[in-house]
Amino acid sequence: MSTTKIGLRILLVLICMVPFATTLMAQTENSTTPGDDSLDAASRPVAVDENVVSYPAGFFSRFRPGSALDMLKQLPGFRLNFGGELRGYGSDTGNVLIDGRRPSSKRVTVPSILDRVPASQVEKIELIRGPVRDIELLGEPQVANVVLRTDTPAAVRWSMKAYHNTDMNTVPWFSNIALSDRWRGIDFNGGLDVFRKSFSERNDEHIVDGNGKLTEQRQEHGFAKEFEANFDLTASTWYTEDTLLTWNSQFGIQNGVDRFTSHRTPVGQGTRNELTRGVSDELQFEMGVTAEHNFTPDLAGNALLFFSREAEDAASTQRSINSAAILTAELLKDTYQIEKEAIARSEFEWTGLAAHTIRLNLEGSYNLVDNEELQTEKTSTGSRSIVVPGATTAISEDRVDFLLKDTWTLGQYELDYGMGAEGSKLSQSGIANADHRLFYLKPHAELSYTPGESSKFRLRVARDVAQLLFDDFISASLLLDDDVSLGNPDLKPESTIKSEFGYEQRFGQQSVIKLTFFRHWITDVQDLIPVSINDEAPGNIGDGKRYGIQLEGTLKLGWIGLDNARINVNSRWQHSSVVDPVTGKTRSLTATILSDSNNTRSIFDNDNEYVVVVDYRQDFEAERVAWGADVTFEAKLPVYKVNECDVRDKDPLLNLFVETTRWFGLKTRLEFNNAMDRSKLRERTIYTGQRDVSPVSRKQIQDRTDGREIGLSLSGSF
Repeated sequence: MSTTKIGLRILLVLICMVPFATTLMAQTENSTTPGDDSLDAASRPVAVDENVVSYPAGFFSRFRPGSALDMLKQLPGFRLNFGGELRGYGSDTGNVLIDGRRPSSKRVTVPSILDRVPASQVEKIELIRGPVRDIELLGEPQVANVVLRTDTPAAVRWSMKAYHNTDMNTVPWFSNIALSDRWRGIDFNGGLDVFRKSFSERNDEHIVDGNGKLTEQRQEHGFAKEFEANFDLTASTWYTEDTLLTWNSQFGIQNGVDRFTSHRTPVGQGTRNELTRGVSDELQFEMGVTAEHNFTPDLAGNALLFFSREAEDAASTQRSINSAAILTAELLKDTYQIEKEAIARSEFEWTGLAAHTIRLNLEGSYNLVDNEELQTEKTSTGSRSIVVPGATTAISEDRVDFLLKDTWTLGQYELDYGMGAEGSKLSQSGIANADHRLFYLKPHAELSYTPGESSKFRLRVARDVAQLLFDDFISASLLLDDDVSLGNPDLKPESTIKSEFGYEQRFGQQSVIKLTFFRHWITDVQDLIPVSINDEAPGNIGDGKRYGIQLEGTLKLGWIGLDNARINVNSRWQHSSVVDPVTGKTRSLTATILSDSNNTRSIFDNDNEYVVVVDYRQDFEAERVAWGADVTFEAKLPVYKVNECDVRDKDPLLNLFVETTRWFGLKTRLEFNNAMDRSKLRERTIYTGQRDVSPVSRKQIQDRTDGREIGLSLSGSF
């Protein structure tokens, strides 16, 4: 049975089990389990009001957390959203707060800050499910607010990790150390990260012609190493009784090396080799400062200033060696890119009108990407320069965002409604010489109904405008695919009318089920458009739609005899459609190829049919040991080009772990990642002309594995 069918059936089973699990847990909600007995009254979650559930630090003690981030990961029914990937601030802040505030930083994310805060410094974590106090959800259905203690002494938090991959000789490792303290009325946290990442790639590839006859075999292996060091500092102080100042900054360096070897053996011929090597260096800096001030008892505001700069210098070489071991061609590519971002933002909140909270947000930003690329090809006949149109260019954006909204509380009902707008001017130098002005209105309305502490209904309608990626304006050579990715200076952002209906049900202290039904109407779908018979570029292909369901939840498993065990489920199924610009037929949306790692975006942002992630954990409190596993299922990821269809399909990913705090107060964790050494299939169907309307020229079928990985980590505080 295919991976797609297995994953889809698992998702359907989970959805069908919701009524059964709801009934069973409702019947056992008031029953006593060993897990509940371990919580005294001071450690049990408290529903502060219909929108806030407060989890005291004692609630997380069974998990033996070492840091504030360890605690956050055990918050029932909550899935972490990192943020920090998009331009601007208001639309890219994630769903986690610290003491009710978002950071004046983007690269230094809240999770990275919390990982350096010892668990002993956390007073509680609030799960906020609707508008409350001066906290704005910014479109998120819920946010977590980590409340820190104010009376804690200085603390040092450290961690070390190392991994061994069966496909690599290089050992990746991670280390960090951070100091939290108070000096002359200034609370600060300074941290240093030093680590080396390593990635492996092993492919077996077969190329067949249009009749399915084998024409070439390829054995490929590659690896990448990356060294990175970052220092960051977060500090805050009360300048006056009503004014709080906060500072965030980071300085980082990065160096990367990658190599990829492709042994290519055409049928009946000798083996030729394609060798690709690359090096890169990056230097980055960012800083942000926020001032918060209470003007009157009913009026509060804050102002943010932020600046960042990144510079990357990269060089790649691709060498072709024939079966006689003679170098026949060499391609050299040098790229230098500078990115800058500056943001000024202000927010105001007024509560002077009974049952209303009115907010006004204003933001202005400037972004610049300056890219320079030089290619040289060397052959037996000499050298020549290759110009990739649109590769050497500079793109700048002046952007303004506005939002005026009101939250109207009507007993068990809350209406959050408002109007936003964004305007921008995009300018591109080089061959394109393009200037564009864009303006969009962004209305929204959200009605929530909370009949009791354990249940909540939510209906939301909003217009969302996607953010254009500067990479889509810049052309680039794809050396490993022997292809070119063209940029498009005329690209417009797609806009989407989103409608969502959500239901949340809580059972006792640790169990929650959330169902969300959604339907999206998309205008100016961003995809790939034909620019010639063989080439494509990012563009807009008309209107599209998607609809589906999300199922999320945390289930305590004491009711089936597994004491101190629980399972987390995060899943999404959707159907999407758009008219293909090449064939004129209806098809699904092109998928974005994203990975589920420490990146700021996750596999749930992919436009594929389904994603299912199941996470199991069991704690043995007396032994101070825990173990668990997580498994991920993903549907196929199709990419539609002019003369090619590129489909990626992954087997399930299984990770295992066991951890303990028995020795010296340290947390020791052993991980066994990619335990089944999953296969990643990639099938490229290349046509003689336009896709699906011309005969098949060839198929490239690639079977990739990343290797099993064993990891050991130590962490502690003093």
